[in-house]
Amino acid sequence: MPVRAPQEIYGYEALAHNVVSSELNITATYAWVEGKYTKNDEYLGAKQISAPKGTININWQPLGDANVSLTYLYVGDRKRFDLVDGEYVGDKGPIGSYL
Repeated sequence: MPVRAPQEIYGYEALAHNVVSSELNITATYAWVEGKYTKNDEYLGAKQISAPKGTININWQPLGDANVSLTYLYVGDRKRFDLVDGEYVGDKGPIGSYL
């Protein structure tokens, strides 16, 4: 059932871009968001809030029309919820980090 309760969502996102040379540039990002239902101080599930995420992208253009790109993705932990009768409910389960 949909929950129609006030929510507070907060977080930040950062982006850094560096042009090393005319052939090489690097971009890095990081985002972290959290949120709760304000009435009962309960964390929002994964439908509304994603785990922390970071990326690094390296672009190299060795020749005129040739482009090589390398991307690294990191997704962090989000373990805010407890078991209910021995199970996680809906989108309220732990997320383990991965690369």
